[in-house]
Amino acid sequence: MDFIEFLDNRFADTDELRRVNKYGISSGFDGFKEFAELEFLYSKFKNDIDILIEETGVIKEQLMDDNDNERTSIMKLVWLATSIYCLSRVDSAQNN
Repeated sequence: MDFIEFLDNRFADTDELRRVNKYGISSGFDGFKEFAELEFLYSKFKNDIDILIEETGVIKEQLMDDNDNERTSIMKLVWLATSIYCLSRVDSAQNN
């Protein structure tokens, strides 16, 4: 299973996808709150997450600031990749 398949299974509800887009994934959606959850996702899907982010033209280093450590970097990357996914799915649903 890759990251997109994981997210397809996790976000089967279009209303939840819209809430992620409106409030942001960091606002507390199940499976994306605790660092251990985010760290697990990043370790399991690191390559998929990196590719998804790179495809948008975002340079990972630009997301980080001087106060970030490894934990906050992982959180930002997982949240960004998940937000990109959710936006893509909501756009697709609106265009169909």
